Amino acid sequence: MFPGSSLVHLTNVVKAALVLPHGNADVERGVSVINRVVTAERNKLGEDRISYTSCQKTSLSQQESSIRNKLSGVGQLLKDGNVKLKDSINKNGQVPQR
Repeated sequence: MFPGSSLVHLTNVVKAALVLPHGNADVERGVSVINRVVTAERNKLGEDRISYTSCQKTSLSQQESSIRNKLSGVGQLLKDGNVKLKDSINKNGQVPQR
């Protein structure tokens, strides 16, 4: 903008402010994971163990989500196949041969 003026610094400050996160969902999600790890029975866990267990829980949750996404269509395929099989048995009274 205006070289040598304080507006250059103001521009940099505004640009830096625009990249700050607008919410705290990530932080709250992390606190929720830690709250599930540190329970009344496990209140003496050290920081290392809490960090390790939290990472494991997060990783397992992501893997579970990935597997569910991959298998989401399998249930419907099985249902469709069963319906077709029942329909063909009902029409002929016999199990269809391949």
